[in-house]
Amino acid sequence: MSETTQTTKLHSIRFSPDVLAKISPELSLQRHLSIGLRSNLRKFEEFKNVSLKETGTGRYDDDNNNNSCILGSSIVKSGSTTIICSISASLIEDELKSINDYSFKLDHDIISNDLQETINEDDDNSFESVYVTVKTHSGNGSKIPTLNEQNISQQLYDTIKHSKLIPSKSLKVNLGYLSNDEPTTTSTTTTTGGKKKFKFILRGDIEVWSCVGPIFDLCYASLIKSLKCVKLPLVYINEGLNDINTTSTTTSTAKRDLLSDSKIHYDLKLNTGKIGWCVTYGIVDIDSSVVNNTSDDDAMDVDDCKKSVLLADLEGESEDSIEKRMTVVRTKDGNLSQISICTDGGFKITKEIITRGLELSKRRCSDMINKY
Repeated sequence: MSETTQTTKLHSIRFSPDVLAKISPELSLQRHLSIGLRSNLRKFEEFKNVSLKETGTGRYDDDNNNNSCILGSSIVKSGSTTIICSISASLIEDELKSINDYSFKLDHDIISNDLQETINEDDDNSFESVYVTVKTHSGNGSKIPTLNEQNISQQLYDTIKHSKLIPSKSLKVNLGYLSNDEPTTTSTTTTTGGKKKFKFILRGDIEVWSCVGPIFDLCYASLIKSLKCVKLPLVYINEGLNDINTTSTTTSTAKRDLLSDSKIHYDLKLNTGKIGWCVTYGIVDIDSSVVNNTSDDDAMDVDDCKKSVLLADLEGESEDSIEKRMTVVRTKDGNLSQISICTDGGFKITKEIITRGLELSKRRCSDMINKY
């Protein structure tokens, strides 16, 4: 009996660049970097164009928006990505402020009349932030926030808080009286001397469409732009009477409601010197094996001894897979507001890469900060 042998032929399969980026993003990224290009045809340190503008949908932006709860809003566009940020506010009783109030301390002999009230501007309690909710419209219809959305929301809150952009006193509510007997005086700015103190709490709703990469930078820009547009309403105590009917008598009791003016407002005061621009880079190792396999004509525009490069404004699935990142926030004066470096644990970032990232962030900030 003779044995028959069967041979199997293996055929190579070719994938288009977009499919390869989904199957093996690292390989797709290295193939582009080996010839000195990115999948979006931008240079390594080339940024995308960003446009910022107001939406005009705020409560005080138009006479027809009196019923709107939006106090400030903006729209940011960069490439195919569009981000809309809307800021609203709520009133709460500031219990800590009521206890620490200067007049309260005087009445209870906690401090003497000769002692002046001082505020420590370096104390984090002297500054507020925005409670942010980020929603990415990915088309799956899920209403549950993803882990990435939650992380970005928390990161935005912490960045605004630690930058000391919003002083607590700018959210303090100075209550006035709204008397039914004198309707012509409803716009008075006379403040009350009540012991209860109130303040505004800001909330930001950020919606993202056509997300093609990391979105923290654009979300931060939209949040800052919206904060600069915020107009806070004047708040009054509305005095009225409530009739309580019993079996024998009718008793009238005073009621006090807080009402916000639908026309009179004032701008939110910010520490403009703390306004910054955020830049995020991806740090990529150059695979020497891929580089050496390329021809001299396709050699990349970097030195062979350079083991890593910076990629500005990450875009696409292959670049979104980069785990080593560097985020820098700088103010208009060039001061460093925040820097964070994220690595995968197996890679050491060189001093040259950090220095280069700081230099690029300073240039980018000087070019973009005036767009707010």
